[in-house]
Amino acid sequence: MHEPVKILVVGANGQVGYELLRALAGSAIPLNPPSQAKGEGSDAAIGRKEEEFKTPFGTKGVAAQQRGDARERYEAIPLNPPSQAKGEGSDAPIGRKEEEFKTPFGTKGVAAQQRGDALARCKVIPATRDGWLENGAECERIDLADLAGLNAALDRITPDVIVNAAAYTAVDRAEDEPDLALRVNGDALGVIGAWAARHGARVVHYSTDYVFDGHATRAYREDDAPCPVSVYGRSKRAGEVTLQESGARHLIFRTAWVYAARGKNFLRTMLRLGAERDELRVVDDQIGAPTPARLIAKTTVTVLRQWLDDAGPARDGVYHLVAGGRTSWCGFARAIFDRADIPLDPPSPAKGEAGHAVSLPPTTGNAGHPVSHPPATGNASHPLPQEGGRAQRGGMPPHAPRIVAIRTADYPTRAARPAWSVLDTGKLRTTFGVALPAWETCLDEVIGDLAH
Repeated sequence: MHEPVKILVVGANGQVGYELLRALAGSAIPLNPPSQAKGEGSDAAIGRKEEEFKTPFGTKGVAAQQRGDARERYEAIPLNPPSQAKGEGSDAPIGRKEEEFKTPFGTKGVAAQQRGDALARCKVIPATRDGWLENGAECERIDLADLAGLNAALDRITPDVIVNAAAYTAVDRAEDEPDLALRVNGDALGVIGAWAARHGARVVHYSTDYVFDGHATRAYREDDAPCPVSVYGRSKRAGEVTLQESGARHLIFRTAWVYAARGKNFLRTMLRLGAERDELRVVDDQIGAPTPARLIAKTTVTVLRQWLDDAGPARDGVYHLVAGGRTSWCGFARAIFDRADIPLDPPSPAKGEAGHAVSLPPTTGNAGHPVSHPPATGNASHPLPQEGGRAQRGGMPPHAPRIVAIRTADYPTRAARPAWSVLDTGKLRTTFGVALPAWETCLDEVIGDLAH
């Protein structure tokens, strides 16, 4: 029997990387590291009753904590896909014996073949820049700025699929650090692509709307000519080209305006500043589709289930992956507070203070990092005030601030941003049958996560 397919997730602490681990492993499945006590391997039944402690993926038993699993390396997370036959849900024991058949990546069970699931027998290997997950568990260490170290890590791990959810996303700082931005976003993809081509591996990579200049009057399609207007955009475009020319089997997902219920992003910045300020001035002449990291991750897994069964490269290439519809940053800010169930009567300024008016440039980038911050080893969340009632449960401010629309020219930034970031997702829909929900629907779900 061949070894299970190994999926390496680079940038596992980022917004998309974190959600990928959840989507691949299944949020209902506790993560069982391989270094378990005798008799408690990954084939053990899931859901055994015992006292529990928190992990980024939910709760784990104290027995696991006592044997040190929370500090061990998550080298191989067995996957139990959600799309299983009746009676074979995610609570079924992992590793059930069944007949097998060949795939381009090894063998798979017949039950998996019947339900068409290419991820039925896979292992996920997380990697971060410092070698630690947010819950303190050790994982693989991969720094995309260290090209020699990257190649050595790939030689050691020997993944079958490399999902690159890491990037240099400090859009403004990139103007002063062009070499670093190009090394991380461009040259590193050359290393990954070349390694994958030599070893028959596949690559999934995330790119950005910043490869376009933002001057279009319709949604950008994948075959529209890129024309980046910033160092960051040029570095991301370089990564696309380098990967495409490497000869490796690949998927490139261009996304935009990424946010989540955790980490540093526009949504959480709005909620934090909304608790501190009476008035927020937000750019209203840049248009795009706010896209949650969870949608990106779930869509990636949906596509992978089909793509890994492809013997040839017919469906390789670039795809746009954003939520449906469009709005401005100002419209997004207003929608956040509208959906947060917050009274629209801001408090009076504190004694000795006038109401603050804060101009905010777009602050969300791709790969789970706000563009106004340098790449970080982790994604520490903004501290949010703890208020009463629903505000206390969800980190919501008790009152909504006034949202004032401003123009990009009123708040100049070091790097130029595309004024039009609307991406056409028709190719993804026709090729893989994926219909993406409206951005408003996605926001409702993420706000719900925060509230609970």
